[in-house]
Amino acid sequence: MKYIKLILIACLTIYSCSQTTSDNSTYSETTSLPKNTNVKTDTDKIKINATFPFGCADLAKYKYPHYWEVDHEHYGRLKSPEGKELADISTLLNTINNAKTINNPSIKSIEYLNLNEKYKDDAFYFDTLAVKQIDSCIYRLPDIRGYQCYYFRQYTNKQSYGEYASLLLLEPATEIGKLLTLYFKYGGEQNVNVRYYFIDKDTIHIYDGSYYDDGTTLNESFKITITEKNEIVINEVKE
Repeated sequence: MKYIKLILIACLTIYSCSQTTSDNSTYSETTSLPKNTNVKTDTDKIKINATFPFGCADLAKYKYPHYWEVDHEHYGRLKSPEGKELADISTLLNTINNAKTINNPSIKSIEYLNLNEKYKDDAFYFDTLAVKQIDSCIYRLPDIRGYQCYYFRQYTNKQSYGEYASLLLLEPATEIGKLLTLYFKYGGEQNVNVRYYFIDKDTIHIYDGSYYDDGTTLNESFKITITEKNEIVINEVKE
């Protein structure tokens, strides 16, 4: 546990920053909206303020699963140079999440696309309510197929529980959205769980990892594509 605390101090205090098999299954549940998302805005006037690729492109250069080892000669650090590369990834995503807020689009309802089944046993730390809150819109991304794309950040009431960010895929005609958790960082007693992402045109890559006493492990977990018929296809990446 002592190494986790020091790794977080060294790498996360600066906001620390393969083969695929498809089950083609989507996990979803509906969620009620926070009150302030009911405020109507002229969605078409919300300017696109980001481009694709979006997220951290460096994530695509690793072969997964990938492991960053602790440098036991330098207490609490990851071995260089890859330890710095991992910190740079986290720092970049944190910079993205700290952008200024913009107007929320008009939303009537949301379907939550659940990618978090493997974290269900971590319910004490994984705030399932926070991942569904979309009160702070910070980017409008270019459209993907027939969906308008909005990026939201979320923070829990208790900062120790973590921080989250999501992508809203919104059908403009119906104002019905589909929500994906793209990013999180939250801690338990034995480890810290993270999710990172990279969006390249019409493919969303999601990576899940953990910080432990002996190092950090990161895996590519999902590849999500949107078909010409606006179907969202979630492919789980198997190790």
